[in-house]
Amino acid sequence: MKLNLFKAYEKYQKEIESLGFDNDIYSHPYYISIPYNWESAQARIMVVGEEGHGEKRINGSIEQIQKSLAEQFDYLINNSHSNFWKRFRALTNLGCCVWNNLDKVHRLSHYSCHLSSKERKLLHSTNTKILSKEIEILKPDIVIFFGWYGASIEMELPDVFKCLYPKGISNNVAWFDNKHFTVELDGTVYIFTYHPAWRRKPKDYENTILEIVKKHIKNLTD
Repeated sequence: MKLNLFKAYEKYQKEIESLGFDNDIYSHPYYISIPYNWESAQARIMVVGEEGHGEKRINGSIEQIQKSLAEQFDYLINNSHSNFWKRFRALTNLGCCVWNNLDKVHRLSHYSCHLSSKERKLLHSTNTKILSKEIEILKPDIVIFFGWYGASIEMELPDVFKCLYPKGISNNVAWFDNKHFTVELDGTVYIFTYHPAWRRKPKDYENTILEIVKKHIKNLTD
């Protein structure tokens, strides 16, 4: 797995560099590392955020970026009190988790880090659909999104997108009422949830999301 992931990142790195995402306006790509017990885990959960955050760009090789992000993950999972990491910590009690981001690159800023619509479409125009490739290589049982961008999903996971937006990207009928959406394709369960920092979420929203994950993990072990 590790070698195949590295090869995919090597190819992807060249592609995003050719698109201009290798300058000081943008972050490093968020290259994930495979947890040591991932392959033997009974339940493998890939947590996908919208994008990273911050003003720092890690300059270095793919391995150096992976190492630095793994250290950042260890710090945040153990020390951050944000709603994002609280939900993430709860998921680590249910299975082996890996941290990923839907948009591999973000704008460097202390405040708003998301890409513009034009930048996002450009980022995901690569021949290598990196999220799809990561899922293919790592074979998670569950991929859970903490918020998402429809345009990114459409370009990275078109079959999933068709289920999430059955009437087109401007229509949210599939998930508007429940504020979450689940679909299983090719043996992988995709769960779309609102960002943990969403201020208007129902009182029991976090428990609801955890119960959905627990149900699918139970199906794996039954």
